[in-house]
Amino acid sequence: MDGQPIGKFDRSTWGSGAGDFPPWNRFAPSYRNASEGRRLTAPVHPEGRIAENLAPPARGATFSSQKKTNPKPRRSAMKRPLFFLPLALILLSFPQDTASKKIWAKSFLNKKAPELVVETWLSEKPDLAGKYVLIDFWATWCPPCRKAIPELNTFQTKFKDKLVIVGLSDEPEETVRNFKGPKIKYASAVDPQARTKKAVDVQGIPHVMLIDPDGIVRWEGFPFLTGHELTEDILQELLK
Repeated sequence: MDGQPIGKFDRSTWGSGAGDFPPWNRFAPSYRNASEGRRLTAPVHPEGRIAENLAPPARGATFSSQKKTNPKPRRSAMKRPLFFLPLALILLSFPQDTASKKIWAKSFLNKKAPELVVETWLSEKPDLAGKYVLIDFWATWCPPCRKAIPELNTFQTKFKDKLVIVGLSDEPEETVRNFKGPKIKYASAVDPQARTKKAVDVQGIPHVMLIDPDGIVRWEGFPFLTGHELTEDILQELLK
């Protein structure tokens, strides 16, 4: 449940849809045994590569019984070109939280954030002037949203001089007021018209946006995404 936000089904997480076979089988070339008219699949290397220099198996034989013919000499590891090393170092120098990070919304990273539109404040209306604002799009029925509340409470307490957290739900006011989950210790509001949520095109919740005092989005996404979690240390760096 914590692996991705609650929202629209994303078929891209299912692979290619080619069945229940191991992925390498889907890419293995095949050839036809002329004498028997049978279609055979080329043997697969344990690392997923197609085995080279293997003759088609005889009837009743297995791939393990076949011997390589005319094996190609293997290049020594010490003689392999080293131009890949500088390339790897260049790639590692780029921030990891970029295009490779999946979000379930329209990206506003390093762009002007949409206006925060609230129909009703369930807490006292906070003073947002000169502060970082963390908007948490959430719902009472959403398990990872409920899981995030204690951590957001901690963030609000620790960074209260710089940060205002706003939990924004598009549920009816009565539903959120009757919420029996963890107590929310930061600003809470509802907008059943979901105007800000629609502007961000949120497809899965919880979705978090951290907005700096100039209105620019500095962090966005699902706070529990593996490899891209919103932690106290990351938040502290962003608030400097």
